[in-house]
Amino acid sequence: MKRHMVTVHYQSKPFECDICHLSFAYKHHLKDHVSTVNIRSKAFECEICCKSFGYKNNLKNHINIVHNHIKLFECDICHKSFERKYDLKNHVKTIHDRSKPFQCEFCLKPFGYKNVLKIYINTVHNRSKGFECDICHKLFGYHSIRKRHINAVHNRSKPFECEICRRSFARNDNLKVHINTVHNQSKPFECDICHKLFGRKEHLKSHINAGTSRKKLFECDISPNASKNKNIDIPLKSDISC
Repeated sequence: MKRHMVTVHYQSKPFECDICHLSFAYKHHLKDHVSTVNIRSKAFECEICCKSFGYKNNLKNHINIVHNHIKLFECDICHKSFERKYDLKNHVKTIHDRSKPFQCEFCLKPFGYKNVLKIYINTVHNRSKGFECDICHKLFGYHSIRKRHINAVHNRSKPFECEICRRSFARNDNLKVHINTVHNQSKPFECDICHKLFGRKEHLKSHINAGTSRKKLFECDISPNASKNKNIDIPLKSDISC
């Protein structure tokens, strides 16, 4: 009890490493530190991949996570499972608590994860595309987009199937658009000029571009304002006297 009071409540760490001067509360913790960190002793080897570890519990965690794919930590809110407690904690903070403590120094956009912010800066601001397709050598800014490209383009994979008409799609967002536009007949995109409704944003864009091109056909080279009505007789250049 006395040792517990000294180490836990008084936070006493009397055992110091002679090499790196890190202090420990218990002598056996110092011994483990010296053998694993300073001497770089890794006595516990994985029988599957032969990777070595300094601590037995680290080897156990490695086997459970990498080889057995065990996810012990479950979110109480959405019941999604994680391999590490740290990942579960980050999930709750960013997804459920909407915590985004990492801010981009260029555009001030906030992010929940530091590694996501780093990828965002490299791809958006630095224009870095570090992920190359092994088949067609096309470059991508994100690993997930490269993976999606390979599945959709090269593997012709379409894992997302519509439950109504059984049509398959390569991406989940394309399936959602299909259901909303075809089956639910949702048309959320409205033209500001003629108020025609469209199910997809690109269809609205094509409609606007087509209308703009058609309008330019009836524009007078001499006086644009004079030819708003396409029925106006526009004189030929040969009939105009200088």
